[in-house]
Amino acid sequence: MAGEEHQDLITDLFEKIVIYDLRVTDTEVEETANGFEVTMTVEAAKFEADGAGREVAVPLDQMLDVAVFADGSDELGDDDLPGALHLERARITGGEQTFTFTVSERPGRVGIDPYVKMIDRNPDDNVKFL
Repeated sequence: MAGEEHQDLITDLFEKIVIYDLRVTDTEVEETANGFEVTMTVEAAKFEADGAGREVAVPLDQMLDVAVFADGSDELGDDDLPGALHLERARITGGEQTFTFTVSERPGRVGIDPYVKMIDRNPDDNVKFL
């Protein structure tokens, strides 16, 4: 049984039509003595739609995946994700937020909801090459 902390997500997934607009808008990488400091800025919004397709913006305050990925290999296509150097669930609220992570390898991409678990208007902008 899911705990009370998951009730809002369960309601969104099974009782409402919820659409997200998640995207990485800016990135920065700096090599440091400890590896690579990766900063990513994201924009996030959440909408509820009715059966006629009308959408209304609703508050967003939810745990979603944010990640830093390694450089891809020649074997991967542009839409394939290499291994995650850092992956965590972070509290995402509506509007713009900035996250900073330190990773040991040179990063190649960053993403918000990179595996597209949420229904997103444009999932192609969830991941950005560095």
